[in-house]
This record gives sequence, structure tokens and C-alpha cells, in this order.
Amino acid sequence: MEPKYLAIRLLSIMMFCMIIKLIYASKLKTGASWIWLVFGVGFLTLTLWPGLIDLSMEIVKIDSWIEIVFFFILISLLTINMHFSMVIASLADRSKDLAQEVAFLNREIEDIKKDKVLTCTDSYR
Repeated sequence: MEPKYLAIRLLSIMMFCMIIKLIYASKLKTGASWIWLVFGVGFLTLTLWPGLIDLSMEIVKIDSWIEIVFFFILISLLTINMHFSMVIASLADRSKDLAQEVAFLNREIEDIKKDKVLTCTDSYR
């Protein structure tokens, strides 16, 4: 076994164990944990079969094994970035809707308090 594969294998096993630990400790929510698991299993698969790294080097026409690893890491980070951008956009829309609903409810509460104050003073006259 070549030292390059040993280093990559150790890093991917450590990353996969860390992902599993975070999911088990409920630090990663179920909405985000699946994407981390997919990439963890993907990198683990690459390291368990080193021939996949060589094959992907031939497909992408890259000469160095470290470049292909960085290429996969870059693709992973871009995918995770897009996923979290969509999550943040939906949360921003939801928080805007909730803020509008709270404003309407506060207005209703103020109107109800105002009506109660007027009815109480009207009955004492």
C-alpha cells in the first residue's frame, strides 16, 4: 500500500467517524446529516478502493492524486454550500412570514385593549 493512500484512508475514516459522532450526539440535524453522510461514505469508498482514485484521475485528466482529492473536496463543499443556501433562503422567507404574523397579532391585541378601555370608561359615565 502506498503512503498516499494510507494518509487519505486515515483522513476519510476520521472524517466519517466524526460525522457519525456528530449525528449520534444530535449536533447535526436530520435535514443536514444526510448530505454529510453521503459525502462521508463517498470519500470512504474512494479510499477503500484506491483504484477509483486512479480511474478518476484518468477521467478528469489530472496527473496528481492530491489534485483529484482536492477536486472531490471542492465539489463536496460547493454542493454543501448550495444546500445550505437553499435552507437559509427558505428560513429567511419563513421568518419574514412569522414577523408579519406577529405584527398583525400585536395590532389585534392593541385594538382589543383599546376597545376594553373605551367600554370600561363608557359604562361609568
